[in-house]
Amino acid sequence: MPGQPVAVCVPVEPHQLQASCEQSPPQTPVSGLPDEIEPGFEGAKEVGSLVFGSVKRYETHEAFTADEHLHRVPAGSRFGWIPGCTECLCGWEIVQSTWHEPCPVSVRLRRFHRSIFRSV
Repeated sequence: MPGQPVAVCVPVEPHQLQASCEQSPPQTPVSGLPDEIEPGFEGAKEVGSLVFGSVKRYETHEAFTADEHLHRVPAGSRFGWIPGCTECLCGWEIVQSTWHEPCPVSVRLRRFHRSIFRSV
């Protein structure tokens, strides 16, 4: 997916962000947003766009922790490595980012990962 802009969306209601490893079986945190968002969907707002470069796979907790200065996900965050739950995490190099005030979604979007969507 390098070089293709993607939209970053957030739920209108923060409680829509669901997690966690407290479930049985454990699950990584997921967004409460649907996998496809239609233009004008009132449950989400677009907050920016990103263009990704390379991807880095983290296969161990140690490797992920060693790169905290790059990904900025603090140890213990529910969005980071969760022992007994996480098997692999990926980090993407951001080569371009554009942020703006939250606005209604104007195009049809399909989930790429968590709260990152591609236009369809």
